[in-house]
Amino acid sequence: MLVLLLLTTAASAAERLPIKVGKNKSSQIKYFDPNDPPADMPSLQPPEAAVTVSAFSCSAQMRVIILEQNTVNGICHARARIETVDISLGLNITIWLPNNPSRKLRVHEDGHKKISEHYFDFGKETAERLAQPYVGKEISGQGADCTKAIDDGIKASIKELAGKYMTEIEMRSGEAQNVFDELTDHGRNDVKEADAIQQSIDRAGSPGKSG
Repeated sequence: MLVLLLLTTAASAAERLPIKVGKNKSSQIKYFDPNDPPADMPSLQPPEAAVTVSAFSCSAQMRVIILEQNTVNGICHARARIETVDISLGLNITIWLPNNPSRKLRVHEDGHKKISEHYFDFGKETAERLAQPYVGKEISGQGADCTKAIDDGIKASIKELAGKYMTEIEMRSGEAQNVFDELTDHGRNDVKEADAIQQSIDRAGSPGKSG
């Protein structure tokens, strides 16, 4: 899930850390009747008997210093420099289990949860690394209102940053999840989940490194 938080602009930036990253993680287990699954439950794809949904998110605010503003023929031309980047990272995990699930099924779905949490653990360092090139970056734009003349540039920077984060964290986690199901045959074979988790992570690779 990609979440974009709209920008804030300021003529001057107060003393603050150039990059700030906050994280929030939550998880829950929901049970369902296989013969009458709830409407909000994702569809199971055979041979699935349960499903774990991991929703990653990345939102950001960027504060800027206005370097130049000129109004010509009613159009404001502005140039600004990004001073701070404030990032919020999230992970919400929902495990859907049938009523009275077997221990094997519980352990398998918990394996999916652990894989997501493993990649989320890289979230802060990954976001800080990806945000670094934006601090001090100059952006420009034009519009009828000087206070909004550079909005598009800031929005584009936020979208680009969030997209890079989701590629390194969410997509890589998804790759590992697919390998995990492949190795365990969706929890139906005798492969130990702990071994499959490690092999899946090794094959998908870690953020900032080749897989």
